[in-house]
Amino acid sequence: MTTQATLDIAPGEHLDKVCDGQTSGSRRLKIMDMPHDHLQLLLCEAIRDSPADRLSILGVCFLWRDILSKTHHLWTNLRIVSRSDSDEHFEQLMWRLDVQIGRCGTSLLDVDWATNLRPGQTVELFTWIARRAPSSRWRSLVVRYGFSGTLDETTLAGVSDFGNLTTLTFFDYMPGGFMHLVNQSATPKLRCLSFHMMMRSEQFTADTTSILTYVPMIKLPKFESNSVTVVLPENIKTLITRHVLDCGFPHITSLTVGKPNPFELFKEQHFPNLEYLEVMFTSLDPSITEPLRLTKLTTLIVTGNHFEPLALMVLPNLQILRILPVESEQESRQQIKRLRRLLVRPQLNLSPTEKLEVDIGLPCIALATCIVRMAWKTKHVAVRFEKKYQRTQLITRVFALQPTPLLIGAVRESTVVAPCLQTLEFRKSVQRTEKVEEEWRLFMMGLLELHRGKLESIKTVWGDDSDTSVSRSDF
Repeated sequence: MTTQATLDIAPGEHLDKVCDGQTSGSRRLKIMDMPHDHLQLLLCEAIRDSPADRLSILGVCFLWRDILSKTHHLWTNLRIVSRSDSDEHFEQLMWRLDVQIGRCGTSLLDVDWATNLRPGQTVELFTWIARRAPSSRWRSLVVRYGFSGTLDETTLAGVSDFGNLTTLTFFDYMPGGFMHLVNQSATPKLRCLSFHMMMRSEQFTADTTSILTYVPMIKLPKFESNSVTVVLPENIKTLITRHVLDCGFPHITSLTVGKPNPFELFKEQHFPNLEYLEVMFTSLDPSITEPLRLTKLTTLIVTGNHFEPLALMVLPNLQILRILPVESEQESRQQIKRLRRLLVRPQLNLSPTEKLEVDIGLPCIALATCIVRMAWKTKHVAVRFEKKYQRTQLITRVFALQPTPLLIGAVRESTVVAPCLQTLEFRKSVQRTEKVEEEWRLFMMGLLELHRGKLESIKTVWGDDSDTSVSRSDF
């Protein structure tokens, strides 16, 4: 007969008998040292009712111990993490690593490194790595912060071969010649190199000369200024950076910019082969009137608070345009204001051929203007209604070619609004109710009847992620 048990385990309590079958005198493994997958399965099972009675927590733990301790891939995330250099913490770290390595078999390792150790402890750690977890077994490495001082070649013998490394991420520059060792090793499987810290440009060049010849993707560190020149080899096609450098990257086809940057830093001669751009702009300098032509660009994703630069972009092969929201409510209001300002600029001439997505809640006038001005070549449109504005008459009038005076200047000579449109999606934050859904269904069916182009279906996605659709086959 099973014994009823309650689950009452604090983060610092020990599961020595439960998780490792150790005697009371053995070293102890804390519950938070377990792999998350292991812990989640254990806790979910512990609170589950069996047909007869609730399983005891001890029995459950023994059951999962036998299964999960032999499941190698659950133990491959090797966290070399120690925020204290006390002897006790270091002893616990080394024991935990030793147990974990014994459980992952010959599987490749995902190493997460964040240590604050004394020089002697660092030497002991690297000696253990050379013996139990050499770098030839590392599949990925994340360096959050490392060790201090310089290590000799004998100590670093276990970290000289990085042939299986696929991703390498630095949040801190690891001293002691470590990055130099990675650079000296062949890394034919490396696919992504990321830096999340400040580096001098000459230091970056010296320490990555060999690494860069393998990777197709790189996230650049923050340099001492934006005027430095960085030369990337032809094999790198994807560039991620916080700040756009004032130099050319002729082989880059994908650029993601993580911070707002001035529009004037984007130059056609710097990115002649760019196909994908994800960007945030700063406020447009009124003196900037020269357009930016990116002939090969097919996908443009814009977020942030400034959209006026879009009016100066010439993108003849644009297929996808996404304008995305920000999280802050205050910034969201700024987004709406500035997007409306963009929609009335006479220079605006962007219309993607495949998909237009405007996920910023706009009032009806701005939303109607957006469809008229930016969807005249587009097959698929997804737009969001602002929560406060649920009126639909204006959009109906636009589809019926009866624009208000506010939209007269925006409607083109074409006899059909958005003539290439095939699917239209509305996104609303309100919850779906039977009454609201019925009213909205009638509105959508009215649009389908009015549109004289290729429009086949309209869908509304509600605040609970459910949706309501209508199509021409419904008539």
